[in-house]
Amino acid sequence: QVNDLRAAMVEGTLGDGGYLTNPALSAEVIDLIRSKSRIYEAGAKTVEMPEGILYMARLTQDCQVVWHGEGTADLLVSGALFDRVTFQAHSLGSVVQLSKELVQDAPNVGEVVMQSIAKAFALELDRAALLGDGTGNCPVGLANISGVPTTSGGAMSDWSQYVAAIGRMMAFSTSPGAFIVSPAVRIKGEGLQDTLHQPLRKPDVMQNAPILDTAKIVPVSGLGSSVFAGDFTQM
Repeated sequence: QVNDLRAAMVEGTLGDGGYLTNPALSAEVIDLIRSKSRIYEAGAKTVEMPEGILYMARLTQDCQVVWHGEGTADLLVSGALFDRVTFQAHSLGSVVQLSKELVQDAPNVGEVVMQSIAKAFALELDRAALLGDGTGNCPVGLANISGVPTTSGGAMSDWSQYVAAIGRMMAFSTSPGAFIVSPAVRIKGEGLQDTLHQPLRKPDVMQNAPILDTAKIVPVSGLGSSVFAGDFTQM
C-alpha cells in the first residue's frame, strides 16, 4: 500500500506539498513507481485491498483427471486442494519539504520531486519484495519466506546455472518469467565470451526470461550474490 501523497504533506500550504496533492498527480506518481520497479517489470501484480487484511484462495494441488468409461463411477471425487493467502497492508511513505520560494521560482520542482519519490519507492519495493525480513513494519521478501527453494551456486563462467534453475522450475510445470540479479551479476553475464571472444549466446530456453538488475541486491564479500528466478506474475 503506497500512501496517498496528501497523507504526508500539508495540502493547504503550497510550499509544504499542496502543489503535488491532486489525485491525478498522485496516481501518476504511483505509475512512475511501477515503471521503475524491477519486480513490476518482471510481472508482479497489484492487488486492490479494500481493507487492511484481505484473504484470497490459493490452489495447492491440481485436480486429478481420469479417462472416463461410460456408465462407470470412475471419476475422482477428491482432487484439487485449496488454502488461503493472507494479504496484510504495509505503508511506505516519505515527506518532502518544499519552500514557497522554490515552488514559485522552479516550475519543474513537481516533476523533480515525483521522479525522486518514484526512484526511492521503486528501489525499496524491490528490496522488500526480494530481501525483506519482516522487521520495522517491512513485509517479508522471497529470500526469507519459508518454503521457497534455494540452490547454492558457484563461480559464473557460462549460462549453465541459469539453465539449471529453469530446469528445476520446469519439473514443477512452470518456468521463470525473469531473473532478478545484482548489477554485478548482470554485467558479469553480459561480459561472458566464447572461445572466439564473441559474446556468449544465451541458450534458447532463456530467451523468454530477461535478466533484470536492481541495486538493492548487494553482493556479499566472499559469498557472491543472489539470483532470483520465478514466475513473478504470482507475486
